[in-house]
Amino acid sequence: MDQTDEQRELSCFDKAKEKGEPTFTLRSQDLTAPMTVEFWITLQMEVKQAMDDGMTGPEAIEHVRREHRIPHWTRFMGEEAGDKLHGAARIGKAMEEFPNRRLAD
Repeated sequence: MDQTDEQRELSCFDKAKEKGEPTFTLRSQDLTAPMTVEFWITLQMEVKQAMDDGMTGPEAIEHVRREHRIPHWTRFMGEEAGDKLHGAARIGKAMEEFPNRRLAD
């Protein structure tokens, strides 16, 4: 029996929850959501290329971070970031600390 997209999405979130894996959800109403997805795709492709060129995962992440001048999530941990950005930064920190990280499949 084929799963619907909604069933696959729920099973993805259920699997993450079972593993204690932090997740971050974008909503369509967010003006920057489509651009965020495009940038995520770009980052995945560039990190993969750097790893194919011989870098380790952490080296590739730092290489791409420098190339795009992406500040580390710690920049957004202060009160000046506001609750929503601070919350997202906490999720980013938890994701960075999650074991067995890899490129998206």
